[in-house]
Amino acid sequence: MTTSRTRSLICAALALALSAPAGAQNLLEEVIVTAQKRAQSAGDVPLSITAYNSDFLDSVGIEGFDRLSAFVPGLVVQEQSPNNPAFVIRGITSDTGSAQRQSRVSIYQDGIDISRSRSSVVELYDIDRVEVIKGPQATLFGSAASVGAISVISNKPTDEFAGEMSLGLGNYDERNFSGALSGPIWGDTLRARLAWVDKERDGYVENIDGSDRSARPGGPDADDLQGRDTFSARLVLDSRPLDELLIEAILQYQEDSPPGTAFKSAVLPASGGNTVPWDDAELGPNGSRRSDWLKGRLGLDREVESYTLTVTYDATDSWSLTGIGNYREFDSYEIFDADGSWSNLFQAAEDAEGDQWSVELRANYDDSERWAGFVGVSVFEEDGYQRAPAEGDEGVVTPVALACILADCTQEQAAALLAGAESGDLFQAEFTNYGKTTSYSLYADATYNVTERFAVTLGGRYVRDEKQSGYAADSNFLLTQINFGQTDNLRINSDEEDFDAFLPRLILDYDVTDQTKVYLNLGRGHSSEVVDVGPDPDAAGLEVPQIVTTIIPEETVDSAELGFKSQLFDGSLTVEGSTFYQLYNDFQTSILDNLQERTVSVDEATMYGVEATVSYAPTAAWYTFANAAWIDAELDSGDVDDPVVDFDGNRFRLQPETSLSAGVRYTFAALSGSFDLGAYWDYRSNVFFEEDNAPKVGIPIKQSGYDLWSLRAGYLADSERYRLQVYVNNLLDEEYTIDGGNTGGDLGSPTFIAGPPRFYGAELTWFF
Repeated sequence: MTTSRTRSLICAALALALSAPAGAQNLLEEVIVTAQKRAQSAGDVPLSITAYNSDFLDSVGIEGFDRLSAFVPGLVVQEQSPNNPAFVIRGITSDTGSAQRQSRVSIYQDGIDISRSRSSVVELYDIDRVEVIKGPQATLFGSAASVGAISVISNKPTDEFAGEMSLGLGNYDERNFSGALSGPIWGDTLRARLAWVDKERDGYVENIDGSDRSARPGGPDADDLQGRDTFSARLVLDSRPLDELLIEAILQYQEDSPPGTAFKSAVLPASGGNTVPWDDAELGPNGSRRSDWLKGRLGLDREVESYTLTVTYDATDSWSLTGIGNYREFDSYEIFDADGSWSNLFQAAEDAEGDQWSVELRANYDDSERWAGFVGVSVFEEDGYQRAPAEGDEGVVTPVALACILADCTQEQAAALLAGAESGDLFQAEFTNYGKTTSYSLYADATYNVTERFAVTLGGRYVRDEKQSGYAADSNFLLTQINFGQTDNLRINSDEEDFDAFLPRLILDYDVTDQTKVYLNLGRGHSSEVVDVGPDPDAAGLEVPQIVTTIIPEETVDSAELGFKSQLFDGSLTVEGSTFYQLYNDFQTSILDNLQERTVSVDEATMYGVEATVSYAPTAAWYTFANAAWIDAELDSGDVDDPVVDFDGNRFRLQPETSLSAGVRYTFAALSGSFDLGAYWDYRSNVFFEEDNAPKVGIPIKQSGYDLWSLRAGYLADSERYRLQVYVNNLLDEEYTIDGGNTGGDLGSPTFIAGPPRFYGAELTWFF
């Protein structure tokens, strides 16, 4: 709930901003976007799009997707770790790690689809702009964009040599080093840009496992949880051998090796401590001790590589041809404590690998008068697997399994069982899902300006998917009901299945005045059928489940959006808003059943809402903005052919009903330079962390509403050679959680992850 102090601060900031004299110079810089495959001002695009350039990203301190989501209405990004993100647009979450399912949100980096969950988190450094497009966008960003897309565009090489280097320090022993070098290599023919970032920060949740305070003293020091350790580099080369021809190559690499995720039990307290998520945790025994079966201690090792070649040929003043080829691969291994406590109930890992390649050919036409559009073809293939090894003490897991996994138990019963005597006999199990998809697309889009003020856009994408899935499992666990189905680790494949779909869009765009436009956007999105290979969900009794192939029906969403965009007072005030309605059929969601993820289908789901953005720059010194979103998103029908599922009337996970953000920035000259001061605020109403919306062992799996403040101040010398920035995020040190339930929820030990506490620091940048 927003406090009176918060409301007073907001009102004071806005009142101060609005008190500046009217009619002064406009600071609202036009952002050019390419969401519709051509360069347009964001204000001219008849879509719900939020676009931020590098100046805004730097001034607010946006370096990752989670920070970005605080300033985009209708977007939520949750990062348990770089390996496990959740992207939510207008109520719908895209976060599956299964190799057999596709994403619902397309994440694009420099024109390439990077949506596969385990490789989609990239550092936002040396960025030209970020575009967030909401609603189904299959025509523009492929069939994975069933609820929207996020497009990240990197900075390009410069004609003259330039560079910058930054060094940052902060609390929790934060150390950041980043930079960029750019310029010509071979006259006007070949240019290059090299950018990099290296970031480290200790964890903000102490793990006492192995210490003198723990249940297992005498071990090595356990790493604190929720830290970061990331290195990323990008090389951009471009060449223009002819005036009409541009060749661009981009090589990208990212490595993440942070400590473990703070899945802290809400049932069994740390030794001498409590179950509060942001206080000390005791995740063990693999917090301090290495597991031979899991091959390490808690933490993540992830590598992502990408190689892209883009060729653009301007055939005439109206026609251009573009070809894009890419190869991308990721390799991640994350060990986590599923029960979130010192009990050796269930420790697990996720071993995920994947590679993809794609080729796209597109022709664009724009006569600058009546017609604009594009037509193209693409082929996209990805092949990967997700392996989940696990182990635990049978003296603990067997009674917990009987009381909490196969039945129901209370919080008190779960706590007693988790604290039970260990036998020293470890069970070991693993299961793997495999997936290979080849997608062929043919797409076209055309905009016709009927009059100077009225335009019609019609587009569509035909997509054909060829899919094959596989499954393997092995276990020495005695309770065969949860042994994942036994294959002795032999891979069992499905037949190859073929699916196709046509995904259209229609836009009516009318300029009411030279400053105001209204638009109607109708579109369809989908998530393709899932070829699910795994244990038979209908197996009963003590039988070992057979491995079966189940085709989960295609999920479709029909969307209608009515919006407007307006620039007033000589462009110093920008107001945008939209209202939307989305209807889902055969909504695909995941549940944990017998300790493994399974895809199920819900007959119907609906959501509707309102989003609004206001930006105001009354003078050259002041800039203010406010964003708001209200979304009603519910699962309408519990009529599912699955005894485990009953979601009727439930709210979607991770989606707040109300989200708000606002900011004010003031710039002034002093001390042979310029200062800028900024204050930013965002608020989220309560959220459920799981779609069943139900407590686990009597513990609510949700987070109440909260708000966060951040401050930033900077100084730039008149020479523009040096810049100093200081910042505080989560100024009031608000205590909140970013996720709850998790695998531990089905073990009688729901776990919660604490959100970041107050972070502060400074960064010095040298420009040359």
